Amino acid sequence: MKRGQDAVKAARAPQALELRIAGGTYRQIGQQLGVSEKCAYEDVQHELAKLDAVKVQLRERLRELELERCDRLTVALGRKAQAGDERAILALVRVMERRAKLLGLDHAQAVEHSGDVTFQWLDRDEK
Repeated sequence: MKRGQDAVKAARAPQALELRIAGGTYRQIGQQLGVSEKCAYEDVQHELAKLDAVKVQLRERLRELELERCDRLTVALGRKAQAGDERAILALVRVMERRAKLLGLDHAQAVEHSGDVTFQWLDRDEK
């Protein structure tokens, strides 16, 4: 695509998305913007992809901010926890759990097993 066409698309694509949000079909959007139905579809998809990328960036920035808060709380609680303050220890554990959750450290992991598996059923009396 040439530079002039890029500029035209850059101006048109946000309009296409607004028209789609308002309920327009791709055919209607294309007619209103003077492009094909396919081009209207591609413009809308292009704008949606840009929005998705922004959401990812915002989500990562928020995660960074939350991790920074966890760091500050860890420092603030650390001395008391090391001195044996039970409330500080519990609070510090909660901060650590939050950090692990933000970083995805607690996700279930797939376990592979090869070989035979034997089950032994217990009678109610044996439990």
